[in-house]
Amino acid sequence: LITFGDGIFVTSGGLDGPLDTALRENRADIADAIAAEMAFALGSRFAIAIERHETMDEADVQKEKHLVEIANRHGISCIGVSPVRHAGDKDRLALEVLTFNSLGSTVLVGDPAFPAPAYGSDFKSPERMAELFSDTPQLLRNAETVAENLKWSVPSAKPHLPRAKDV
Repeated sequence: LITFGDGIFVTSGGLDGPLDTALRENRADIADAIAAEMAFALGSRFAIAIERHETMDEADVQKEKHLVEIANRHGISCIGVSPVRHAGDKDRLALEVLTFNSLGSTVLVGDPAFPAPAYGSDFKSPERMAELFSDTPQLLRNAETVAENLKWSVPSAKPHLPRAKDV
């Protein structure tokens, strides 16, 4: 990143990123080291993603506090985000089926062993995001500033589902 990082903006990756993962594994030292390296390599082109969702528990709240402490220690901005895995509820089931099947399961939709769909991982309205971050609206303003300064787009397309063999 030091050599080739010009022109890119990087976030910590939220719940799936290395900082959150390290904190879930009680490795605050690793999370801190990764954040320090990213801040050194990218400066203001790195932000810690504070990811909120509908089913946050006390562990999520504590992890978020650690992330903010790390950001403050290294002078890193934080941005407010929420997980997006599909465009809307109609796409949620397709995502869940593909995810479940990727684990090698043969359970059918409707079977009690089929996992309940994950709610809250679709695009959220500005109003819903404001509710999720009502205690820290600055995180959304920071995210908005980043988005305004980047060239990006969200492609609008139907899900690309794999073709079943012999069907």
